[in-house]
Amino acid sequence: MPRQASRTLSKRTGLALIESTDVPSALLNGNGRCVHWNAAFETLTGYGCEQPPPAWAEFVLSESLPDTVARASVALETRTLFAGDLLCRRAPDTPFWCDITLVPVPADEGDEPLMLAMLRDSSARRMAESALSGPETQDRFVLDRIQSGIVVHDASTRILYANNKASELLGITYDRMLGLGSADARWEFLDEQEQPLPLSGFPVSRVITTGESVKDLIVGAKRPNDGRMVWGLCHAFPVRDVHGQLAEIVVSFTDVTALKESERALTRSEARLALVFEATNDALWDLDLASDDAWCSPRFWSMFGHQTRDTHVTRDEWLALIHPDDVATHLSKMTALVEQGARTYELELRMQHRAGHDVLVQIRGIILRDAAGTAVRITGAATEITARRAMESRLQQSQKLESVGQLAGGVAHDFNNLLAIISGNLELLADGEGVGDEAAQLIHEARSAARRGAELTRRLLTFSRQQPLHLKVVSVQPLLENTAAMMRRLLPESVEIVLPTGTDLPPIKTDAGLFENALLNLAINARDAMPAHGRLTITADVVRAPDPAFGDLPPGEYVKVCVADTGCGMSPEVVERAIEPFFTTKAVGQGTGLGLSMVYGFVQQCGGTLLIHSQEGAGTTVCLLFPAASDAVTSGSHASVIPARTVRARRDEVILVVEDDPSVRMLCLRELSSLGFRTLEAGDGPSALAMFDAAPRVDLLLTDIVMPGGMNGSEVAATLRDRDPRLQIVFMSGYHADILQDIIRDDATHLLTKPFSIAELAALLGELLPLPADAH
Repeated sequence: MPRQASRTLSKRTGLALIESTDVPSALLNGNGRCVHWNAAFETLTGYGCEQPPPAWAEFVLSESLPDTVARASVALETRTLFAGDLLCRRAPDTPFWCDITLVPVPADEGDEPLMLAMLRDSSARRMAESALSGPETQDRFVLDRIQSGIVVHDASTRILYANNKASELLGITYDRMLGLGSADARWEFLDEQEQPLPLSGFPVSRVITTGESVKDLIVGAKRPNDGRMVWGLCHAFPVRDVHGQLAEIVVSFTDVTALKESERALTRSEARLALVFEATNDALWDLDLASDDAWCSPRFWSMFGHQTRDTHVTRDEWLALIHPDDVATHLSKMTALVEQGARTYELELRMQHRAGHDVLVQIRGIILRDAAGTAVRITGAATEITARRAMESRLQQSQKLESVGQLAGGVAHDFNNLLAIISGNLELLADGEGVGDEAAQLIHEARSAARRGAELTRRLLTFSRQQPLHLKVVSVQPLLENTAAMMRRLLPESVEIVLPTGTDLPPIKTDAGLFENALLNLAINARDAMPAHGRLTITADVVRAPDPAFGDLPPGEYVKVCVADTGCGMSPEVVERAIEPFFTTKAVGQGTGLGLSMVYGFVQQCGGTLLIHSQEGAGTTVCLLFPAASDAVTSGSHASVIPARTVRARRDEVILVVEDDPSVRMLCLRELSSLGFRTLEAGDGPSALAMFDAAPRVDLLLTDIVMPGGMNGSEVAATLRDRDPRLQIVFMSGYHADILQDIIRDDATHLLTKPFSIAELAALLGELLPLPADAH
């Protein structure tokens, strides 16, 4: 609030003028006495309400410059403008230089005329000018033209002098800078790491503390006038008096703001580049052909199993990492690219991992050339493609196997129809009258050959995943123990069998018979790989997918069953083809080449996969992975083939046979007739529906599944079941696994797998169409 002496001034004049500024100000009357002043005036002069300011004649000391005092007196008397330095009295009695400006104040009607006095302490400036007038100080004219900032401090850190460049860089005018100490709140300095610089780290403070010069110190300063950061390269030097005491400190600083910004940009660029290096799996590199100097990113070393080293790499170090068999080829290709004027390149080569295995790498990039077309630099990126190539190889193998499987499935389906005709007619012939002993022996041998053919087609269908499975949830450990017991009868005593005991495994959903058969196939292969002696080890544990080692298995829990032997092992080339149908390394007549392919098809059909690990001379391990089942273990089987039992002839039941192959249809009709049933026949679905509607009675439908005419057997059965829910249904097929799986899961339907015997047919019909109690 303004201070008042004798009376209250008009708000339109005195208060407005005083309260509008933070500059030390007072209002003087015609006698030169202060009648109103502000708080800043009290702070500067020490006068206030308790000790009012003295009159002008007492406030201005006689030691002031006479001419200036005279001009000030005239200005007061004539109410004219004045500006000048006067030596004044600060309470209680301390002289100080003051830069005073006097301005006449317009008076309201009835008010006395006043003068506004605005004051500014000029002691520091006067001291600096006094110092600069000495013979040991360079001329200010020269200092103001130096392009480095220069600031002179006294021993208490107060600023005595600053040249124009210092004022420009620091953003503080010369007058405001004079007299400021290092601890002034206006200074905001940062160190080279852009952290707040403590007072003890100021260049002037370090000189005062150590007494030594400070050189090459990077300091940032936030300019008070606009908040902009400037950076300076600072030097500070002590100046001593004749007694050796520290008198002044001269600080000089050169503007390095642009350099600092460039450094920041470089730091940001390097940080960004480091993030790119960290985020990419590629190893980046660059080679100067003239100097042979090479650079690489950190990923270059880790890609090959080495600890991260310096980013410098020599040509010899690079060549040492390449597989010895690929060095000459790689150098030849690169030389050809350089000499032929290529500007881009893409190569693949094998590199050596520290762990001993090979890493397949794809290298691609650009070749930089000068104006004459001469290659001067090669830069690029190395990408590890081992896993990608392995996946592509597995995909190609899978596609090849899928093609072979489709072919095998188609051949097996047609072959099954032929076998059904052959074996069925042989069976009818064998049961006929008048067959002699020699003919009976011939029929027996032909039927044995037909059964071997049926087994061969079963293996083909298993490989192509078209063999119907009788799935149920089973415990793994009992299956392993049963299989091990059978293995002991198959393998010689010289082969030791090791089986895990007490393994806590989740159940799996599989065909128990085919599961045991798969392990027996693996055991037979192991036996042949250990002709003298050895050990066969069966292990089982729980694993989780996804896992790169398991290929593309869906996520989840799996039971892994492994059969390992200590036999001769296989080469990588043999392992790659091991599951191909008809591929075998055994002698002619000792193997069909369908064992592993059947196991592979079976485990794939169960939703799992097969893995082979083998090394020549070190044995083979084959692992089967089955999805763990969440359902409880079930008993029984979905197998629908019933053991043979006697079926007496019928006279009333009618069976509708639907089969597109005339020969197979005729065989079925003969077999059913031999069993005493009345029959109807149709060659396709629509004909079967028409026959059913026209017939007065149909008790059972015996139908193939895959048929022409727009309706398959499943659709025919569903349509007729809707028309007569009591209708018994039997499917016959060895084809189209996914449809068969749906049928097997339906307890109301039954399946006969071609080729089937009359006994199997009779047994199933005997259960579905039993004799009345009084007919036995």
